[in-house]
Amino acid sequence: MRKRTTGLALSAILISGSIACGEERSDEITFVPPGYSAQVERIIKVIALPSGGIILDGKPATLESLRKILAAARGKVLVWYHRNPDQPQTEAQRRVVSLIIENKAPVSLSAKPDFSDYVDEHGQSHPRRPWGTKF
Repeated sequence: MRKRTTGLALSAILISGSIACGEERSDEITFVPPGYSAQVERIIKVIALPSGGIILDGKPATLESLRKILAAARGKVLVWYHRNPDQPQTEAQRRVVSLIIENKAPVSLSAKPDFSDYVDEHGQSHPRRPWGTKF
């Protein structure tokens, strides 16, 4: 898998100011391009709510439960992440993304809460295909 630095569109979606454009950093997130084919055993779907709530695979969760899943599945989990891109990112949402970064989990951003799209490195939304095909 190839690590890529994120562009301005992704840094705005993720953590404003903590993922730098064009720099290699230890806190950089692994961007998952279409056709990702690492040794993923599980996809987890994470929605970070502005209130600080987390929806994990369709059910309410806590930051601690997400932390445990990411730590246990290191290298074998792919995170599909969504937050409303039309609202400013909250501190609670930053903590969710920081946790993903901390665990070095590859992530595919989605602009839609049903995860029917993915956002590329240029901030463009594309339809997501079913897992097992290019998405």
